[in-house]
Amino acid sequence: MHAVSCLPAVTGAWQHPGGGALYGHTAIYPLDRSLIEGLDVVDDSIRALDQSRLGAILTGDAEALAGGPPVTAMLVQNTNPAMVCPDLHLVHRGLARDDLFLCVHEQFMTETAAFADIVLPATTFVEHDDFYTASGHTYFQVTKRVIEPPGECRENHYVIRELAKRLGARHPGFDMTAWEIMDATLRRSGMWDAETNWQRGGQDHALPFETAHFLDGFETADRRFHFRADWSRFGGRWREMPTLPDHFDVIDNPTPDKPFRLVAAPARGFLNSSFTETPGSLRYERRPTALLDPRDCAGLGVAAGDPLTIGNERGAVRVHVQPREGQQQGVVIVEGIWPNKHQEGLSPGKGHARAAPRRDLSVISREARRGVSCTATSAAEEDAMSVDRTFVSRNDTERARLRALVGRLSDADLARPMPGGWTVAGVLAHLAFWDQRFLVLLERWEQSPSAVPPTANEADVGWINDAGKPLLLALAPRRAAELAVAIAEEVDGKAAALAADMLARTAAAGSPLNLVRAEHRREHLGEIEQVLAGR
Repeated sequence: MHAVSCLPAVTGAWQHPGGGALYGHTAIYPLDRSLIEGLDVVDDSIRALDQSRLGAILTGDAEALAGGPPVTAMLVQNTNPAMVCPDLHLVHRGLARDDLFLCVHEQFMTETAAFADIVLPATTFVEHDDFYTASGHTYFQVTKRVIEPPGECRENHYVIRELAKRLGARHPGFDMTAWEIMDATLRRSGMWDAETNWQRGGQDHALPFETAHFLDGFETADRRFHFRADWSRFGGRWREMPTLPDHFDVIDNPTPDKPFRLVAAPARGFLNSSFTETPGSLRYERRPTALLDPRDCAGLGVAAGDPLTIGNERGAVRVHVQPREGQQQGVVIVEGIWPNKHQEGLSPGKGHARAAPRRDLSVISREARRGVSCTATSAAEEDAMSVDRTFVSRNDTERARLRALVGRLSDADLARPMPGGWTVAGVLAHLAFWDQRFLVLLERWEQSPSAVPPTANEADVGWINDAGKPLLLALAPRRAAELAVAIAEEVDGKAAALAADMLARTAAAGSPLNLVRAEHRREHLGEIEQVLAGR
């Protein structure tokens, strides 16, 4: 950006209409954000953590935690860290922590929301009052809701305000509606009030031509443009930055083992990671694709539509090839932002096209030791890699719920009666039984491919449960609860570790074994919690 911003100064274009360089113009809006952000009550002793290091923060990195205690609760609004934060493997491991309470306020069931203990439905931009700074024009605009929010959808300010009430936090903003805050902010900023702005369609804050084009001087002490930058004003890694316009080499460069460069640019059909679930966008983008120069395709022995594995030490993805004339040789473009479940053979916690931004590529496969950078995938592997692995995170979530429940159950709770002649401990033993059945049948199938497990029909399930009930109820209650957790750990670990070919075999057989162990657990844990709530 330093070099690009110097070009108009070299050519003299900065002083003419249509000339110059614009990186951003948010500063033209004189917004006083004190009321919105509570700047008058900020406690500087409270640490502020870097969201781009969320993975390190949630997995206990002392530096990322700024020397403070672990983060054990999070409220997520307006972001989708399970897809967009760096080091996704680490982020997913942190979000899956049993001791992390996660509340996500969202419009869609994003991958971050799938990790949540509680998901709160959020409004869209047509369902709440708001105001907007601009990009591409200079008008500041106020909007009113167009339609009422459906169901229990609530705006961000409502959630924060209600949370403040419950926490006993005091600030004038918590007693105001969003519209009242907007109006008060605009008035104290010397801008049109909210109603006037809305009625007139926005207020233009374009600077005078002389100021916008620096004809009255640049914002330096001598009012002149300086090619030599004083980066020390901004702190950080300023000592490493070139003083004069030059390339700042802060990316991984190609190596013999990793000769390709990755560009993970946004796809045209996706607005952001929250809107990748819309049917229209998915139809338009079709599937994750790797764009390569035809010469690179020839060197790799792949053609249009062939599956390809790309990756480095941070992760790997499988995508389909699309040769593109005119693309720079040695560059692979994978347009995002695709949810992990659409990255073939992958799932939340297993990598993503944005897991290695601005990085050189190598393959993570049996060919990696040969220094191969991209590997073509066979037809059998292509079938295998298309299996959905989202069951892993779902199982993790319900297993954590199971462990937490068992950890707080007293002996009296375990003996509490349940419908149908069961007890809480008996229902937990019932969960253990069906998880153990899955485990035994899966192991037999792995050892003998012809031993396809039988699909349990409803009639069989009924008599099996009735036959086993006396035995399950005879177990010591605490032992039954411990078995439920232990077997859930074993079966989920086994399912998560299944190779792609085994997952493909399961799908081809009509899924005789339900990999989503979470479904059965969710049903019965809900029943137990409902009974205990009435004690």
